[in-house]
Amino acid sequence: METIKEIKVRIKGKEVLRLQHYRGKPTPAVEELLCTEIEDGYSLSEPKALYTQVRVKEVVGRSIILDNGLMLGAGHALKDWRGSEYLGVAICTIGSPLEDRVAELFVQGEYPAALMLDSVGSAAADSVADYVNHFICQRAKGLSLGVGARLSPGYGKWDLRDQKVLFALLPGEKVGVRLNENCMMIPRKSVSFCVGLGAALDSEQKINPCRHCNMGGCKYRRSVL
Repeated sequence: METIKEIKVRIKGKEVLRLQHYRGKPTPAVEELLCTEIEDGYSLSEPKALYTQVRVKEVVGRSIILDNGLMLGAGHALKDWRGSEYLGVAICTIGSPLEDRVAELFVQGEYPAALMLDSVGSAAADSVADYVNHFICQRAKGLSLGVGARLSPGYGKWDLRDQKVLFALLPGEKVGVRLNENCMMIPRKSVSFCVGLGAALDSEQKINPCRHCNMGGCKYRRSVL
């Protein structure tokens, strides 16, 4: 298990606006608010991540069985992990300060700022996951391993309850992340994911998790190429 702390967060304004459902060019007022909240997002983010890799025993049907006896039921998405020798598992977070600030803004009645900062936090958490995914890919390359698609419990038909397996593999509390009774991560601006690792896997495949999700009408859906 590794703790990753030196993480470069990159918050893209275009991604924040996508999460805000903006179409076309934002107004000057929105642009100003966006810039302000992105600046706050950088100062309030405390990026951290945990990573481990576990040997895969076998893939059976729509489940992947790990060498330690634990099992994940990732469903049809497992087609991108067939041939995996290992499963890489990560828990990423930007911590709780940004969420605390969003709550303060709501209490103060600063609703536009609160909503914009909340979307900034989501973009920041995804940035941390992208960084860790790149870290995994670079390490795998040095071991002559390919990396499969990045997938998370809760996407598509992968049962959110498998979060319990990920947290059994990684002690999330080491980076301040825990699961509530509904298997949602606290702080909310956290991302957990798995990737398949193996010589037979294709590292060039798209990592956009939306292409594995059956919710075609989701308002947060990214374009799938």
